[in-house]
Amino acid sequence: MTKNEMKERIREIDKERNRLAEEKQSYEKLLRQDMAKEIIDEHRQHIGECYIPTFRINEKDRYIKAFKILEVSNEPNESYARCLVVVDGIRSNCWKESGVVLMTLGLWTYNDLRLMNRESDPKIIDCCRMISEDEFNALFKQYMTNIEDTAGGKR
Repeated sequence: MTKNEMKERIREIDKERNRLAEEKQSYEKLLRQDMAKEIIDEHRQHIGECYIPTFRINEKDRYIKAFKILEVSNEPNESYARCLVVVDGIRSNCWKESGVVLMTLGLWTYNDLRLMNRESDPKIIDCCRMISEDEFNALFKQYMTNIEDTAGGKR
């Protein structure tokens, strides 16, 4: 084989390698999209469910008393959900807050803040107990009544 033939063969090999790499990337992209769709579909099954946090390794969200999942975010934020949240406690400053808030929560993010989490580590939603909609509505009404009483000057 001459030098020119070898160089030509190298170019052919490079073209083939690039074509195969592009084909591989397209398949990997399809698999990632498929997996994300499955995750979103799985998370969407929780829409309408109500929860009470039972314990938190991460203490920053202690002010959340209950929440109802209204919708799940799309890719790449499929770990987050828009929720109706009953809050009571200190949230972002030194003042106590109580009421009902529309909030986006990272329900399928890891509860323990580490640099590297294991797949078996609990997610936020794993640290919550599901309650009935009636129980949630009772809490919701209780906090709304407290707000109305406060706004009306009864407190």
